[in-house]
Amino acid sequence: GETPVPILDFAAAARAAGFLERLERKPWVMLGDTREGLEHIFGLQTDELLVAMRRWAELCFGKPAAVGMAHQSGNVYLASELDMGTRTMTAAEALLGNIYTHGEIGIDAIASEEPPTGAAVDLLKELHTFKRIRWLDPQFTENLGDGTIGEAKQRELGSIIRSTKPRMLKKYPLIADLSKTDMDTFKPGNCLQHPNFKWRDLEGENMEEWKVSVAGNAAHRSYRPPGDTRPLVGCALLTTSRHLFAGYSLRSRLGTSLSPAETGLLSMAASGYGPEDVVGITWTSVDPEDVNDFREADEALLKTICPKFGTE
Repeated sequence: GETPVPILDFAAAARAAGFLERLERKPWVMLGDTREGLEHIFGLQTDELLVAMRRWAELCFGKPAAVGMAHQSGNVYLASELDMGTRTMTAAEALLGNIYTHGEIGIDAIASEEPPTGAAVDLLKELHTFKRIRWLDPQFTENLGDGTIGEAKQRELGSIIRSTKPRMLKKYPLIADLSKTDMDTFKPGNCLQHPNFKWRDLEGENMEEWKVSVAGNAAHRSYRPPGDTRPLVGCALLTTSRHLFAGYSLRSRLGTSLSPAETGLLSMAASGYGPEDVVGITWTSVDPEDVNDFREADEALLKTICPKFGTE
């Protein structure tokens, strides 16, 4: 039979290249310079690296995973399938939530065992870059490495970190085509490039004021489709270590959404925190009378999967 393709040891490669501490601090995020360094160490192109990383991530997580590359920045994001109490969030949904919480402007490619479907596609259709997102079908990936960890490449100070060349991805199918979306008649949303998705400064002089500020900033940066009038709601999750994580409401025109608590938990996961670290939540909305939107479902979620919730 065919020789099995080895699963690359990304942790060992990161250690050899001096990236491990950074990846341990933000385990679901890989900046462009780290991506370039791992490409060099393993002798892989960007698309090959993402597919190989997805295989490694599934081994580590013990569940389906997705790896995506952000538009223009070339940063790489990871996510796994997650238990969200009353539902299982797919890896592709979690990936989008992870990318959203880090302020990227779009997605160019997603590597997963199967192409995104259902709720994940509903949300991806809201992205400004939806029409260009490629699914990195592993059967089209020519090289997944032989397991050899090469020497790290020393980057010159000030050298440009480049995203992958679009032509490298053209052999992979478009998610729009896989989802049978007629792009002649369908107009994607402007998510990640929506006008209110702007950086807002933290305000306040104590924890109570900071919680309100983080939640308020998240509400103002949340997404709803153009012309939609549903509430923009945000939250601040408080951890046992007294850190705050912002959570955003992310809606699609087809009714699918990610709630503030869900995206807040994704932001925590990207920084190495888990549901067991949550002790409290603060909600707010752009319109104060809408603050209860999502609240009942989010409270039920946190009470289900966060054993210390309510102990702040």
